[in-house]
Order: sequence, then C-alpha cells, then structure tokens
Amino acid sequence: MHRVVIQATRNNPQFQSNGNGAVASLAFGLGIAGGLGLGLALLSNSLYDLGYYLFFLGLFHFTEFMSVALFNPTTCTTDSYLLNHSDEYSIAVAASFVEFFIELWLFPSLKQNNIIVYIGLIGAAIGFAIRIVAFIHARQNFTHEVQDTRRKEHVLVTGGIYKFIRHPGYM
Repeated sequence: MHRVVIQATRNNPQFQSNGNGAVASLAFGLGIAGGLGLGLALLSNSLYDLGYYLFFLGLFHFTEFMSVALFNPTTCTTDSYLLNHSDEYSIAVAASFVEFFIELWLFPSLKQNNIIVYIGLIGAAIGFAIRIVAFIHARQNFTHEVQDTRRKEHVLVTGGIYKFIRHPGYM
C-alpha cells in the first residue's frame, strides 16, 4: 500500500515543491511536531523542556512559510518552510537532539533546573515575537533569499522594528 502512495505522489504535480499536496503534507508534519512538543511541555515531568523546543521549532518553520505566503505569495513554495535550509542547519538540529539525550543520560540533574528552562523559554518567546514583528514591518520586502542586486520593487524598510535593528533574522 505505501508503495502505491509513494508512486502516486511522486508523479503528481500537487506533490511537487509548489503543489498544495506537498504544502499540506509539510504543514501536517509540523503540526504533529508542534502538537507533540506542546503535549510534552504541558504533560511530561521529565521531557517538558524538549517539548518546548519541539513546539518552537515547529512554530518557527510554520511561520517562515506563512510569512512568505502572506507577503510574497508568488515566491512561496515548500522551500519557504526552511526545512531544507542547509546541511549545516540540518546537522545543528540533529546535534541539538543528540546533545539533549546525552545530557539527559549522563547529567540528568541539568534537566531539572527549571530556571534555565524558563530563561530559555522567555528568550525564545521574545526572539520569536521580534521575528514576527519584523515580518509584518518588512512585508513584501522580506525574502529568504540573500539578494546581491536590488529588486525593482524593493524598498529599504527603516521604520518600525528596523529603526532599532537591521535584520532580526541574524540576531
């Protein structure tokens, strides 16, 4: 059965990089990850910090896609989720999970320090809020692609949050 599904999706244009099927499949996966994360954060005594991480990771990728879909719909594809950002990013995410479980195994007391977890949670929430505000202020001037030449329709955004910082994505 799974071979039939794989073959059907492989040749179906809806499951290519800008098809609705591919977008929906990735959104579903991110929803599962975010929901699992939220469940762990709220219901687990030992993995709640991993839950917060999964929740914010899923939310980050979802909002990356949504920012492009809202403000630059003509460039919106499944790449807008930034799941395949770079090999380095994939390695960093994998390493973060390995680090978590090694610490849990070798130094479980580190995972019981609620102050560190909540400081990290507050920092993540503040950073996330700054990024969302930046998307809203930049609107169609926001792009995931680093531009080496100025697009005709591009305007340098100097108001709002950009009055204080240049590009919140690189903070």
